[in-house]
Amino acid sequence: MQSRIATPIARKLSRKPQHSRRYYSFESGKRNLVSHGGTSGEKEWWKTEAHLVKKTKESPQTHIIFLEGLCGTGKADLLWRLSRMQLSGLPDTFHHFAQQHRSDLADLDRLNTLWADSLMSKVKDLASKKHKSNVLFINRSPVSSWAHVRSSKTEKLMTEFLDWTKTSNASIIWCLSDDLRRQERMGQRILSATGDHLQLRNDLGELEINGDYLSSPQQLATAQAYQQLLEAGKFDSSIATTSAKQATSRILEICVVEFQSFFDRPGARS
Repeated sequence: MQSRIATPIARKLSRKPQHSRRYYSFESGKRNLVSHGGTSGEKEWWKTEAHLVKKTKESPQTHIIFLEGLCGTGKADLLWRLSRMQLSGLPDTFHHFAQQHRSDLADLDRLNTLWADSLMSKVKDLASKKHKSNVLFINRSPVSSWAHVRSSKTEKLMTEFLDWTKTSNASIIWCLSDDLRRQERMGQRILSATGDHLQLRNDLGELEINGDYLSSPQQLATAQAYQQLLEAGKFDSSIATTSAKQATSRILEICVVEFQSFFDRPGARS
């Protein structure tokens, strides 16, 4: 006779696994639910982006991939994972630069201009060298300068940068993460910050307002600026970075390795 205690467990184990049928595409930085019919959702997720793979595989120049996104979207986490695969990257952050240039903190326009110039100088130097898989990943770009401080100087920098990407072997990838995960990441940064570092984040408008790290005037203004860029189609592609692990697989596929999914193989189910 079957034990009453074991019955609920047996029933639970006998159920068929319920797999999620929700798949999303990230075009123009917006999350769109893909209508699922058969395996169309899986194909949408695993599809390659030929124009990016071409830059990696067919150009003799290093494919420079700039990761753009709001604070807390997981750009640094993604770069760390890529570095563990011996892929080249420039993980330098704006905060590190600002820490070294505290005297310019009162003039954010000047500080962002100096940072953008310094970043591009390092990028061009690194791009002249050979890199594994012919790719070089960069944390942010001069686009960030304009998104955070909208002025004639930063706009000029951004325009020059966007023009440069058109004649160089470069791409800009928009990193998109849900707000809850962004809150967690930003909260962890603030909690681990001490002394001057904490004061720096306060000066940059990153501290929480009523328990919300995303609602400061600076964060909201930056989000609006990025929205303008998204609507103008300034980015080459978008990836979901809520999970840095999944984002790593996705960016490798669309930028580095031409991927033949299970569903495109001979004999695969349709």
